[in-house]
Amino acid sequence: MTDKVQDSRQFQGYSVLQLPPGPELSQETSAWIVQGLERAMPSLNIRDYFRAKGSTLSDCDFVIVAVERDSGQIIAALTSRWHQGEGQRSFLHLKILMITPRYQKTRLINDIWGFHLARVHLSRFGFPHVIALRTYNPVVFGAMRIFTRIDGIRLYPGIDGQPQDPAMAALAEQIADAISPGLAFSAATGVIRQAGVPPDFYPAMPSSRKSDVYQYFARHLAPSDRMLCVLSVDTEAAKQKALALFGLRQQPAGAAAAAGSPAWAEN
Repeated sequence: MTDKVQDSRQFQGYSVLQLPPGPELSQETSAWIVQGLERAMPSLNIRDYFRAKGSTLSDCDFVIVAVERDSGQIIAALTSRWHQGEGQRSFLHLKILMITPRYQKTRLINDIWGFHLARVHLSRFGFPHVIALRTYNPVVFGAMRIFTRIDGIRLYPGIDGQPQDPAMAALAEQIADAISPGLAFSAATGVIRQAGVPPDFYPAMPSSRKSDVYQYFARHLAPSDRMLCVLSVDTEAAKQKALALFGLRQQPAGAAAAAGSPAWAEN
């Protein structure tokens, strides 16, 4: 890696780093990320993924990696891009969320998510009230569904066999058009056809202990398809509770100003 780390936080056994935005990343740092992910997840077709999606890193607003301190190896990456459409709801597109298998059932997901969320909130974009991603992994959907335990947070698609929430379906159509232009999208199921590049990125659909989620994905997705998942945080109370899940809190504006620090803090 040749670029300067913009921000970092130390956790037990690893560090989470914020690198420069994609347009500012050097070729050397981009190659370091790709090679690190290849070593961390050899079962996935990482090399062809980045070869087919040349702009996967270069058009991101946020590039976050987790590095194991003992080995110096990348163990996770999270990247995102902010979309602001005139007359439409703004949203944060989570482009990459990859965690090496041996860390997938640890606190790393919470640590990298919370670090990323705080940096987005402190940026010029502010808190992401709408977060969207495309995935073939039912575990990702299951993780996002946890947020719906909070009143005021909705998740698309619904997988209970009922018609989709009309407002969420309309929002999903807007997002699909923005991040997968020209591809067929079903608002009734959340499926974007042929959105998986390369189509053999996953050797098989990842398993999930949430049988209803796995069955929904298996029923609707071919290997080259992706599920569009959209999380909407609709109230201020829901926003505060979502932040609290990651040990983040918003300080009273007066106290923050008096202290000369941002009105945001990590516990």
